[in-house]
Amino acid sequence: MGERIRGSELSDDVVLVMGGLSEMEVKVEVGEHEVVGIHEGDEATVEIDAIVDKQFKGHVVAVGRNAQIKNPGTDAEITTFFVRIGLDTPPEGGLPGLSASVAIATAKHTNVLTVPIQAVTSRDPKKLEGSANASGSPSASAAPTAAASASAQGTQPTSGKGKPGKVVFVVKDGQAEMRPIKTGIASRTDVEVTEGLNEGETIVDGPYRTLARELEDGQTVKVQSKEAMEEQGPKKD
Repeated sequence: MGERIRGSELSDDVVLVMGGLSEMEVKVEVGEHEVVGIHEGDEATVEIDAIVDKQFKGHVVAVGRNAQIKNPGTDAEITTFFVRIGLDTPPEGGLPGLSASVAIATAKHTNVLTVPIQAVTSRDPKKLEGSANASGSPSASAAPTAAASASAQGTQPTSGKGKPGKVVFVVKDGQAEMRPIKTGIASRTDVEVTEGLNEGETIVDGPYRTLARELEDGQTVKVQSKEAMEEQGPKKD
């Protein structure tokens, strides 16, 4: 695989490149902050742009040791490392050079408490914004915490004293209660909660701006089920 046939010993012109398709790999660039958590053997999911609506399983076969530095010496400097993903089963119709995206599971926990990732925001628990009885009643979907499995790269725990930390808003007696939490690993949709929540509690799951800036501790909220929100559909201003 990858052998070259040359026209003569004195010529560097490539006549033919031979490549076998019985084994295929995807080479991706990973940022310096993420690559330290990747190890050989980690499971991966590959999506090939030209093969729609299909995912392919693979695993990490090698993590590059040489940094790829773009725009060195500037404010836009970016450092990445090549990671090679071997496909467990070569896809039918797969060809060398196709574009693909890869998700690598760097950790996996089972029977953990998870919440929707958009329900987590950063606030200073000691500096509540505005009045506890501000006007307005923002809607909140009923999103009870639940035991589930999570797999992905870990997230940072709550920050130290004097700095904003991770929080969620728990619905208690019709009001939003800001609750500091500590988080573990996260997937694209959910994040593990290691401290601060109990299974079965209802949390506010709303738009980023509402949770990050507008919603206040003690503010009245109106709980709606997911089914009710889906029936309402999108609203126009």
